Amino acid sequence: MSAVKLSLSLISYVFAAAGLLAAGGCANADLSRFAPPGIVKYEEIAGDKPQNPDVAARIAERRAEQGGGEFPDLSKTPGKEDRPEKPSPKTVEEQMEELTGLRERLDEEVAADRAASEAELADDLHAEGDALKERVARDSAAAAQERRDKLEPPSEAQ
Repeated sequence: MSAVKLSLSLISYVFAAAGLLAAGGCANADLSRFAPPGIVKYEEIAGDKPQNPDVAARIAERRAEQGGGEFPDLSKTPGKEDRPEKPSPKTVEEQMEELTGLRERLDEEVAADRAASEAELADDLHAEGDALKERVARDSAAAAQERRDKLEPPSEAQ
């Protein structure tokens, strides 16, 4: 084995031994002292403070609920006798007719909306925009002319 490889393996053993000694030096084996700064355990924040009574009441209320936090009793699942009755064919047919009428009305409204949007797209919106730009340019030119007219000529040097 070369000297470089031998020295690298010795260095790794030295670091491992130093780590074990450092961890073993802890009286209660609490390794939290090696945690980066800013990490604080919840227990350290809470300390000996009493729990918020509102939170304690909510926890007690949830624990008191029937079936709260328990596995479901599968024998209490609804069976065939608990199913609702099937509607009569006449009722089903009436519901189908009602839904078909609603669908037709919706289709008519959609067609009307599409026709209105196509009519809006057919209009020449660019001409209106160009006319507005021209009006704004004329107003800007008139305002600039008014500002120039209000300016007083510089007085001659004496």
